[in-house]
Amino acid sequence: MDNNELLNKTYQENFVKAIGIAEKYEGAETQYKDLMENLIAVESAVNNVIDDEKPADPKTEREVLAMVIDDVLPTAIKSFYDQIEQSLSESKIFQKKLAGVLLPPGDTPVILGDGSKEFEEPRFHGRLKELIGFLHDNGIYTDDIVVCFGEGYENMMRQLSYALIEIPRLNKQILVCDQIGEATFVVDGIFSRETLLSLSKEKLQQQYPDKVRRIIYNNIKQWMEELLAAVFYEWAKEGEESSASPQKIEPRPKIDVKKREEIMEKIKEKYTGQQFIELTSKQRGGENFAGTGLGIIAIARLFNVEGRLSNYSDLLQLAQKIYGEDDPIVKHAIDIRNPDNIRIQIKKVYTSQQFVKLTQKQRHGENFAGTELGIRTISTLLNVEGNPIAHYSIFLKLAQKIYGEDDPVVKHAVDMQDPDKVRTQVKKVYTSQQFIGLTVIQRSGKNFAKTGLGLNAIATLFNEDYNINLYPVFLRLAQKIYGEDDPVVKHAADMQDPDKVRTQIKKVYIRQQFVELTFEQRYGANFAETGLGLNAIARLFNVEGSPIGSNSVFLQLAQKIYGEGVA
Repeated sequence: MDNNELLNKTYQENFVKAIGIAEKYEGAETQYKDLMENLIAVESAVNNVIDDEKPADPKTEREVLAMVIDDVLPTAIKSFYDQIEQSLSESKIFQKKLAGVLLPPGDTPVILGDGSKEFEEPRFHGRLKELIGFLHDNGIYTDDIVVCFGEGYENMMRQLSYALIEIPRLNKQILVCDQIGEATFVVDGIFSRETLLSLSKEKLQQQYPDKVRRIIYNNIKQWMEELLAAVFYEWAKEGEESSASPQKIEPRPKIDVKKREEIMEKIKEKYTGQQFIELTSKQRGGENFAGTGLGIIAIARLFNVEGRLSNYSDLLQLAQKIYGEDDPIVKHAIDIRNPDNIRIQIKKVYTSQQFVKLTQKQRHGENFAGTELGIRTISTLLNVEGNPIAHYSIFLKLAQKIYGEDDPVVKHAVDMQDPDKVRTQVKKVYTSQQFIGLTVIQRSGKNFAKTGLGLNAIATLFNEDYNINLYPVFLRLAQKIYGEDDPVVKHAADMQDPDKVRTQIKKVYIRQQFVELTFEQRYGANFAETGLGLNAIARLFNVEGSPIGSNSVFLQLAQKIYGEGVA
């Protein structure tokens, strides 16, 4: 078989197949893929002939290829547009009939057609048909959409209700009306159908100005250009420069829209939005959630929601898909978990000064600062790892997320988690002499030396025991702050050694002087310049009782210091 014979055979076989597909083309994605694969096969066969060692006339063969494509594609397009209305009437495009009017009249006066006054008869144009064709040309096929029809109006100027086209793959809705003079509305998201049945065009735009775009039909070119920007491109966020290039939306994976509708109906029959978002992890389990025959994870995938659904945020995403992004209960649950909203609410209740001083007890509860959330949940939502109730350092990380790292109060509190900076701050307030001389009462308080910390917390920072009321713990902390070589601190440390205490007392008092000390002379926190009271000295020598108030105990202590010769 020569090249011309091969080309002719290829042309005949593939043309017949392609034209057969084209004549029955209804706009489904599988049909589109079949058609394209057939045309690619034709092109490949023609190219093989052209590339043969002894080709026929390449020009002629290219012309044949062009003829195939020129015959097939227009046929497919014409068939598709001819089939749209038939597909709608025969329910080949998935449709829902809604009990009500989409975008019903608002508070503006409605023109009645009761025969009392003549008015221009409404005129119509097949915009729904054009819209379905427009979506198809941009990769959204007839099996990617749900078309919802509302009820029409009688005796009113607007005699035809809007049609609602839902596009789950793009997470968009379009409201279009065939009646000339009616605008087209694009919704960024998928609202509940109940909302679109209850709100007028005016109220829809008023309540959701950032979510709804109104497109006027001046001509087909202008209309489709504006639709393209609204449907297939990301909308500019508040504060974004208008000059910023819009990003094209990548369609989500294909969704079985009929199955989606079936699942939605069963879940809504079983649960209200409130009940759904309150489901526990256990209640979300099972392979037959809400009688759907599917587990909730499989359901989530059907709605293009990722995650394991054990995460509450994933559950809320799914709730949006089922009950609508505008559902007040679902929207509230999502809004209270919005980090910006959390920050605003906490700042309403606490200044940064008040916040960093909250005790562990004050951090507890399921409604922290009126957020309706516990503080551990808040930390997770603000990307803070760890337990902010049990660990003050983690709590301060949360404070940084809420008030900012540059907030002076928060910055100081964070600085005071650094032992070096705490050391510097304490030394600004107390000399070593003053520090060592602090009483138990003076060591108490939640803002020791203006650090914002209690002394116990400071001791913990320096890896010391928690109870700073114990003098040995207090003394070790003094060594960490002022250094073991500080003369005052060194002396105080020496005075924890009974032999050195004995030597110091003997420097100040001979035996006779010591035993003649009156009750008044035994008082004081710096007995014999030891830095200790006499009761503390007695404990060092394992003498029980008070040597201040009891002569017998005092004489026992004297014997420990001066020897058994004391009478």
